[in-house]
Amino acid sequence: MDVIINYTRLTTSDRLADRFLTCQVYSPHEEESKEKGSVYSQVEILNPWFAASQVGQSIINTLIRDYYKADDTSDLNNFETAIKGVNGSLAQIAQGGETDWIGRLSSVLILINGKEAHFAQTGQSHAYLYRGNQINHITEGLENEMSPHPLKTFTNLTSGTLQEGDKIIIANPTFFEVIDPSELKTIITQNDPTRAAIESGKILKGRGIKYANAIFMEVTTKDALANLTPDQKRDVIYINEQLSSLSVNLKNIWRNLVIPLIVSIGNFSAKAFSKTKKSLTPKIKEGLSRTAENSKKLIEFAKNKRYDLAKQSKVKMEEEKEILVPDKKTDPSQPAKLLLLKTKNKFKRFLLKIGFSKPHGPRMYLIGLLVAILILAITIGFSTLSKNRKASSKEMQEMLNQITSLEGESSTLIAQNKEEQALVNYKKITELAEQLKNSKYSDQANKSYENAFSKILEITKAQEIKDFEEKELPIEISIFALTDSNLYLLSKEYDFYNPKNGEKINLSGKIKGEISHAVATGEKIAVSTKDGALYTVEPATETVDKQPLQLNYDGILKSFLENIYMLDPPSNQIWKIVNDDGYKDNTPYLADENLSVSDVISIAIDGSIYTLNQSCTINRLSRGSSISNFTVNLPANEKLESCFDIYTSESSENLYVLGRNSNITKIIEIGKNGTFVGQYILKNTKCDSNCFIDSDKRVFHKIEGDKLKSAKF
Repeated sequence: MDVIINYTRLTTSDRLADRFLTCQVYSPHEEESKEKGSVYSQVEILNPWFAASQVGQSIINTLIRDYYKADDTSDLNNFETAIKGVNGSLAQIAQGGETDWIGRLSSVLILINGKEAHFAQTGQSHAYLYRGNQINHITEGLENEMSPHPLKTFTNLTSGTLQEGDKIIIANPTFFEVIDPSELKTIITQNDPTRAAIESGKILKGRGIKYANAIFMEVTTKDALANLTPDQKRDVIYINEQLSSLSVNLKNIWRNLVIPLIVSIGNFSAKAFSKTKKSLTPKIKEGLSRTAENSKKLIEFAKNKRYDLAKQSKVKMEEEKEILVPDKKTDPSQPAKLLLLKTKNKFKRFLLKIGFSKPHGPRMYLIGLLVAILILAITIGFSTLSKNRKASSKEMQEMLNQITSLEGESSTLIAQNKEEQALVNYKKITELAEQLKNSKYSDQANKSYENAFSKILEITKAQEIKDFEEKELPIEISIFALTDSNLYLLSKEYDFYNPKNGEKINLSGKIKGEISHAVATGEKIAVSTKDGALYTVEPATETVDKQPLQLNYDGILKSFLENIYMLDPPSNQIWKIVNDDGYKDNTPYLADENLSVSDVISIAIDGSIYTLNQSCTINRLSRGSSISNFTVNLPANEKLESCFDIYTSESSENLYVLGRNSNITKIIEIGKNGTFVGQYILKNTKCDSNCFIDSDKRVFHKIEGDKLKSAKF
């Protein structure tokens, strides 16, 4: 019969500040990988957790990756190849400048496939085998020198064949300092792995030890494992939490309190019934004799006075009918209540008479029964709640383990100059950490998030915009317009506001129709309305002039010098509106019939026109024809998910694109030939029509509610 490993990990649910300490088990889900067995690892690095975790998790990840992708027919050869990969990964980490872990690492790595087991060890962690009455120190003599070369971290390997019933433990030095292997013999050999972990955890917890972890393993069969209860095959026991599961405690309550209470009630009832039987028998005989005698008298009486008896019976029935059918004016439930009360009292007197009960006795029995039911309900409730909490805690712990795994793997990828893959991992870390921010793991999650986010900024050559200046606004803003000297904010209700000096201008009555778009031309502002009218406004004098043309389309307005350009995607055109003593005509700008702007969402002008579509492709136009086009590209092959605006000016050296990636708004700075210059992160910022970039002064503006938020970049 095929053997299987039943195991339980003993560890802490929280990360330790002064060290990286973990024990993990990896069993693949893919059928082809299942045939290669499972990997068991215990790793401790005596350095602060944050830096050490990347090294420690890299050991585990590299071992798993290299072992399961190796294709030799020998498990031992594949394991040796994977161990070489681990040493190589550690050497690369050391070459990258991370060397504090050297001489501070203790670990045992195991591959078990069927009955064959292969061990690699370094430092002071060890593995022991308990077979019958014998204790075998598996990793004895495998220790390496205290400060080995990274390429020789895991040098010595050992292998062996397991037998059904064998029990193995791997643990860090602290564990064996507190619990000697000989002391473990009784605990391990007489218990399943879960109970052995619990008993060991109690010893460690009783001595105030939280820096210990271990994996308890037993070689068993599938049938034997299937016969164990869930409490006997727990995956993990946490030293810093309740060691015995709540379900076990509830079973103890049921076994030690509820069942004895029910048994006591049953025993008392049996004695009462026995006593009743003895006292009841003579009384029943006497009652039957009296009943027979009275029956004879009744029959004789009926024969002599049959008419009178019938009459009396009729009268009695009428009386009972009057009782059972109450007057409609009275409480209809009253007779029923009286009948129920009489029945209850008669039954109680009968019980008292035959000795089956004592005064107030049934009430005490009822109370005891209710208490038992209440205890049972509480235990079931707590059991359900505990299962839900346990499932949630396990899920969060798995997420935390995944973060640790990704951090270690990312560190290795960075050392191997695989920034693209590392970037994907760091983004995943931020997503997982966000989900843990309001949990008991929030402190650890926040640290992981900040570290991952800083790595993202480093890889993508990005800076985060944090320092915003805020100003309260007296009007509801919908449009930005930047003149040569001032930024003006407009509402659709004809209000113009200058946040620089707080000046507010209301042009109601001078502009007719709802304001749609605006653009500055020098010190004036050109304003279009929904009905296609165009006005020019001079804020300094509050002068408004309606222009003698009807706009072809209600589109985005941009300007160069005093000329206005309007984007009209439905007509596949950009209209040029020249200032010739006023704006009089819509002139088509595009000269190339094959050029399309139907998907363009914004334009920027510096003499050339730059069109931007939502997929972040930029086309540079001159004299109505395309002279170049390019897509916005980011470092580490990162892609923008969408773009929504573009800015530049004649005096600006670069283009500034507002886009979004991984739910984060970004300003991408690129050269006018398409080369990447830099990017700026705007966390927790969403932009549509409420954002604006002053490309000359390199200032980002955003409207949030009744505030204008501005920041230099």
